[in-house]
Amino acid sequence: MSTGSDDAVGELEAAADRLQRLRKHPPVDREAVDSVADAHESVLGVLDRWEKRATDWDDFRGYVEFRDDLSETLGSIPEDVPESDAFLAADDHVKTGGVSKSLTERD
Repeated sequence: MSTGSDDAVGELEAAADRLQRLRKHPPVDREAVDSVADAHESVLGVLDRWEKRATDWDDFRGYVEFRDDLSETLGSIPEDVPESDAFLAADDHVKTGGVSKSLTERD
């Protein structure tokens, strides 16, 4: 007759075995992860580069240049990158979202 603690020990041992197998052979394609990470880092680079000018209310030209740079970066992400649709959706948002709404909310 097994006890509840025997069942728990068996479950923990099975989970440990599964974890060890997953660490040896992850179910994720490393190339896919690397391509998403590269795309993400490209976008972060644009955001970091333009943070000050893009958020300066007195620098509309800086905002426009930031928006163009970000859109170009987002648009250059290859379609075969996993979840590339998310990057394209962000690009659409940047292109169609304007400052007019935020300007009216500011006042």
